[in-house]
This record gives sequence, C-alpha cells and structure tokens, in this order.
Amino acid sequence: MKLFSFTLLLVSFCAFVNGQNKSDYGLLLRPGEKALYSFSLKSNNKTVLICTGKDDNYIVYRFGTKDKVELQYPTVLAPSSWKTFKYDGYSRGGVGNSPEELHSITFSNNHITYNIYDDWDGDGNAFDTGIIIITNGKKIKLIGNSSSRVGTLGVLSDKAKLIPNHYWNDNK
Repeated sequence: MKLFSFTLLLVSFCAFVNGQNKSDYGLLLRPGEKALYSFSLKSNNKTVLICTGKDDNYIVYRFGTKDKVELQYPTVLAPSSWKTFKYDGYSRGGVGNSPEELHSITFSNNHITYNIYDDWDGDGNAFDTGIIIITNGKKIKLIGNSSSRVGTLGVLSDKAKLIPNHYWNDNK
C-alpha cells in the first residue's frame, strides 16, 4: 500500500511539474511550430509569441490570446521571413563585470516599428521584458510580465545565417 501511495504521489508530482513547463498558446502556436520566446503583458494579459516553423523554415511574431490572433507578422510564412526581422544581443560577464544579457528582435509593419526585448541583470537576477512600439514618432512601451516569460531571445544569437544579427559577447 505504501508503494502504491508513493507511486501515485510521484506520478501526480511529475504531472504537475510537467504541466507547469508547458504553455497553452492555443491559436497563437500552430502544429509543428516551436515557441522560442513568449510572455504576457501586464496591462491586459495578452500574449507575445515568437516562434519558428519546422526546421527553422520561417520565423513569426504573433500577438493576442489563445483564442484569437490579433497580429501576425509576417502574414506569409516562408523562409524569407527571417530577413524581415533584426536581432540585437549583448552578453557580459566574467571577472570584474556585472553580468547581463540584453536581447531584442525588431520588425516594421505598416509603418509601425515593434521592438520586443528580453533583458536580464545578473546582479539582482532581474528580468525585464516587453514591447516598444514606435508609431508616428511616438514611443509606446508595453511592459511584459517577467514571471510569465518562457524561453529567451538569446537563442537567435546562433542564427546569424538566417536573421540579420548583431550580437556582441563581452565575457572577459
């Protein structure tokens, strides 16, 4: 009986932990796609998702809820999508340096620029994420809920052959 109770407890715990690591993106993530980075906004709990198609055959930004995609960029999912984004990254650490990681992905759609950022300050182990939208010369900053973030934009530092990429590693 003790073995059965222990097994039941272990299975329940594993199911709980496994469920905590998966996000239900609903319509934001299509079958066969891989989520690279996501977070929800503090203001309205809507989700920002950057994902790729099978074998990195495209990259796409989606925004909305699991029940409704409010914005998808680009609309056509093709290998050329990689060239419509720009990745910037910076990494610092090592002896005498305050560790930090700064990553962003930028695109323009209908004369509006979107900059999704994913930053980490190692001294306080603090994350900062969100979107900066530039339209008609005005900046609008939408703050992300850092505790909701899944993944990192840092994975794009290894995709220089696919995406216009500026990554600087200052680990000394």
